[in-house]
Amino acid sequence: MEGLTAFSSEEEVLDGYQVLRVLGQGGFGLVMLAYHWESRTQVAVKVVENGGQHSCSFQQLCTEAEIMKGLHHPHIIQLLQVRHTTERGYIFMEYAVRGDLRCYMVERGYLLDGEIRQLLKQILSAVHYCHSQHVVHRDLKLENLLLDAHLNIKLSDFGLSCKLAGGERLKSLCGTFAYCAPEEFLGEEFCGYKADAWSVGVILYAMVAGSLPFVGEDCVELRAAILSGYYRIPHYGNPELCNLVDSLLTRDPEARPTVADIMGHPWLHAPSQCLVPRTSAGSQQREAHTSGHPRCSELSRSPVPPGTLRLQQQSP
Repeated sequence: MEGLTAFSSEEEVLDGYQVLRVLGQGGFGLVMLAYHWESRTQVAVKVVENGGQHSCSFQQLCTEAEIMKGLHHPHIIQLLQVRHTTERGYIFMEYAVRGDLRCYMVERGYLLDGEIRQLLKQILSAVHYCHSQHVVHRDLKLENLLLDAHLNIKLSDFGLSCKLAGGERLKSLCGTFAYCAPEEFLGEEFCGYKADAWSVGVILYAMVAGSLPFVGEDCVELRAAILSGYYRIPHYGNPELCNLVDSLLTRDPEARPTVADIMGHPWLHAPSQCLVPRTSAGSQQREAHTSGHPRCSELSRSPVPPGTLRLQQQSP
C-alpha cells in the first residue's frame, strides 16, 4: 500500500472489482465481499463514512490502515489496499472464507480440548505479535477472530486499536463491554496489554463453556458483573484448562499474566489430539466423546450453562 489514494467516485474506487454481497454491517459502516478480476481472488472491503479528511472517522480510518500496514503475521488479516473519496473510506483486506469464530462455534455445537488448544495457540500468537509491535487491539472478541479455508485464525478489525509508546497507559473505555477488563470501568489509567489478556480469557471461557462469563440485562448490570469477579466454570472442565482460564480472568491486572506469560502454560504444550472428521459417522463419534459439553448455541441464549461451579476471583 502506498498511502491513501483519493478517487472522485465509488465507481472509480471499485474499478476492477465486482461487489458480490454484504458480509456485515455495524456502527462503523459495512463490509462487502468483492471479486478482484486481475488476481481472480475474493477480498473483503470495509466501507466507512469519513465525513471529510479532517473528521474523526477519517482519522480513525487512517489510524486503522496505518496499524494494519505494519502488521505481517500468518494469523492476522492482511491489508491489501486503502482508497477513499470525499464521502467514504475503503479498506481492502484478505477475505476469511469460513467467517467468524462465534458462528463457527454455534455451527459446530461444541469444541474439543484439542480444537480449543489449536485455536488458542493461534490467537495468542497473533496477539503476542501485535504486542511485540506495541499495538493493543482493544476489541478482541469471537466476532473479530475469523477463519480461513483451513480453519486457521485470522485476527481482524483494528478500528479501535492503538500503538503505544514505551510504558504508555490507557484511560478510555472502548470495545465490546462483555470482553472489557474490570480496570477499564474504573476511570483510571491501565495497561492495555493486560486488558487484551483479559479479553483473551473471555474468548477462551466461551470456547470452553459455550457462553460468556459475564452478562447483564444492560451496561450497568454487565459492569457490575465484571467488577464482581464471579464467573462459572463447567464441572467437566480439564483442571489445567480451568487454571488457564482462571489466570487470564484475574481481576487484579498487576497479578494477571501477559499474553507472553500464558504462551508457556503447560496445557498449551500437552500432546495434541486428532480432530474428529465432520462426517455423519464422525459426528456420532464426537457426540460419544463429548457428553456433558454445553452446546455453543448458549452464546446466543442463556449465558450460564447448567451444571456449573461458581468461582470468585481475588480482589484487586
